[in-house]
Amino acid sequence: WRLKYTIDRCKIIELDFIFKGLTKLPNAIKHLIYLKNLTLRYNQLTEIPVWIESLHALESLNLNVNNINELPITIGSLSHLKELLLWKNELQDLPNSICLLESLKYLNLRLNQLKLLPYDLGNLINLIDLNLHDNKLTEIPESIASLKSLETLNLSWNLLTSLSSSITKLTSLKALDLERNELTHIPISIGSLTSLEILNLGDNKLESIPESIGNLKKLKNLNISRNKLTNLPKSIYSLENLEELYLSENNLDTNSNFLKKLEDKGLKIYL
Repeated sequence: WRLKYTIDRCKIIELDFIFKGLTKLPNAIKHLIYLKNLTLRYNQLTEIPVWIESLHALESLNLNVNNINELPITIGSLSHLKELLLWKNELQDLPNSICLLESLKYLNLRLNQLKLLPYDLGNLINLIDLNLHDNKLTEIPESIASLKSLETLNLSWNLLTSLSSSITKLTSLKALDLERNELTHIPISIGSLTSLEILNLGDNKLESIPESIGNLKKLKNLNISRNKLTNLPKSIYSLENLEELYLSENNLDTNSNFLKKLEDKGLKIYL
C-alpha cells in the first residue's frame, strides 16, 4: 500500500493500519487535521514523530504492540485525546508532557519497561482506567491521589514493596489489581476505598490484612492467595456483597470455624 500526498485534501476522521509492517509514520498523516482515531497496532514502529502535535482533533491513539522506546514531548499537545493505548512496547520512561493530556480517560501502558511515572500524573483528572500491568515500577507518585475519576487501576506484576496511602484516596476506584508485587503490608487506610468491588492482592508477601478491609461494603471479589497469611481479619464476615474469596497457598487453617461460617453465608471460597 502507499499513502499519496493528496491525502491532505481529505477530511478523514479515522485511519487504521494493522499488521502493515510500518517502521515509521508516513509524513502525509500530519496533514489529516480532522483525524479523530488513529490505530497503528501490530507494526514495527520504534518512535512517534514530533509532528504528532499537528493532529489537533485526535481523540484516540492506538499504538499497541510496536517497539516504541520513547514518546515525543509534543504528545502533550493533543488536548482532545481521550484514549492512549501503548501496551507491549519498549518504553522505559514517559515525558512529563503526557501529564498535560487533561481530556485523557483511558491510558494503557501494560507490558513495557517503566521504572518511574511522571510526578505530575495526578494532573490527568479525567482518567478512568490506568493500566500499568507488567512493568518495573517500584513506587507510585503521590500525585495519583488527585485522580478522583479513576475507576480501574492495574499495578499487577511490578516491583512495589509498599502501597502508598495516596492510592487509598481514590474514592471512585472500583477495581484495584496489585497481584504479583513485593508487598509486605497493606495500610489501614485501604478501608477508605468504599467504592471498591474487586481487590486483587494475590502473589505478594503479606502476613496480615488490616481489619479496615471490612469497610469495603461493595467488595464482590477478593484475592489474597499466594501470600504468607496465618489468619484472616474477622471483619471479612461483614462484607455482605462479597461473592468470591481466593485464599490458596497461604498458611491458613483450612478447617477453621471462621471459614465454615463464611461458607455458610454462601461465599465461594477457593483454597
